[in-house]
Amino acid sequence: MVSRSTFYHHYEDKYALLDEMVTQHATTFNQLLDQRVTDITRDAPLLTLYQQLVSSRLRGR
Repeated sequence: MVSRSTFYHHYEDKYALLDEMVTQHATTFNQLLDQRVTDITRDAPLLTLYQQLVSSRLRGR
C-alpha cells in the first residue's frame, strides 16, 4: 500500500494514474500489434502459397 502523500507526489489525482495506466497498456498493445503485422508480412509468401492451394482445391471440387 502507498501512502496518500506518496501517491499525490507522483500523480495529480486518481484520473492521472488511470490515464498513465491506459497509455502504458495502449502502447504495449500497439507494440504487440505492430509485431504481429510484421510477422504476418514476413509470412506473406507462405500465406500466398496456402491461398493458392485452397483455391486450387476448391476449383477441383
